[in-house]
Amino acid sequence: MKILRAMSLAALVLLLGSATAGAQGHVNVFVGSNFSGDAGRSLSEALNNGNRLTWGADVGGMTKGIFGAEVDFSHSRKFFGDDPRLGNNYVFTLIPSLIVGVPVGGEHGPGIQPYGTAGFGWIRRNLEDQ
Repeated sequence: MKILRAMSLAALVLLLGSATAGAQGHVNVFVGSNFSGDAGRSLSEALNNGNRLTWGADVGGMTKGIFGAEVDFSHSRKFFGDDPRLGNNYVFTLIPSLIVGVPVGGEHGPGIQPYGTAGFGWIRRNLEDQ
């Protein structure tokens, strides 16, 4: 419970103390855990089980604040569980997409930029039944 309060306070400080963003590109890396459909499992138990590691990244950017692209990929090993009969099972996703934004009020200055994104996805799974 203390860790939840500390994380909430840290998130609040980051949100209140953030400056205006002006980036035209981004890289987001993530590492997490796969619950494998077991809603009764606790988060700490899932994170402590290294076999359920999920990792990936999202890379993208915009040119002139109007057009852009991004690609998101992730890899989850032991996605279907640890049963030895399932072999070396995993799920890999790759999702490229295009971005179209409309800068309202210009790129430099107080403005907003609504945007839309559209893409397609590829999911590769490996599940061996031994």
